[in-house]
Amino acid sequence: MSRPRQPDSLSVPLSRRSLLAAALVLPSVAVVARTAYAAQDPAEGDAAVVNTLLAVEHAAIYDLAAVGAHLPTVARDHTRARYDEHRVHRDELIDQVSRLGGTPAVSEPAYRLPGPVSAGSAPATLVLVEQAVVAAYHDALGRLRDPAALTLCAAYFVHEARHLAESRLGATKVVRVGLADAFVTGA
Repeated sequence: MSRPRQPDSLSVPLSRRSLLAAALVLPSVAVVARTAYAAQDPAEGDAAVVNTLLAVEHAAIYDLAAVGAHLPTVARDHTRARYDEHRVHRDELIDQVSRLGGTPAVSEPAYRLPGPVSAGSAPATLVLVEQAVVAAYHDALGRLRDPAALTLCAAYFVHEARHLAESRLGATKVVRVGLADAFVTGA
């Protein structure tokens, strides 16, 4: 069986070995979400779930800043745009937590990076960060009851899934996935 050909624009191939090596040290995003959901009391409600997503966004922002520094210029610019989008998500989640009566989680001073990050491991690490964020939003969808929080979470889930698809298609190439928007509002 022949191996699928990498797009020519990828300067750093994403081999199974590099993905496996990066997976051995999960990004801080996955650790934050897994730890928070495990310790969460179901009675705490939607504010606690949204706060967990806020903590995930804090970790993703940190991870993207650290990984983005190791990418080629084109991919770095694209990753900067993702970084900015995560900051917008963070700010909107802060508002949601407050609206739900909770106290927004603050960012940690630092997060544990998924091992040494280099130009060779950065694309695979981006995939892992986006996978962890998508997983956190997916998990939150089953826990939320507040309609506004659920709608926001669903929209961010779709947005982050698009980031994940772009990362998988090639983290060193600017790729825009032609996916239909899941939530279309009309007049």
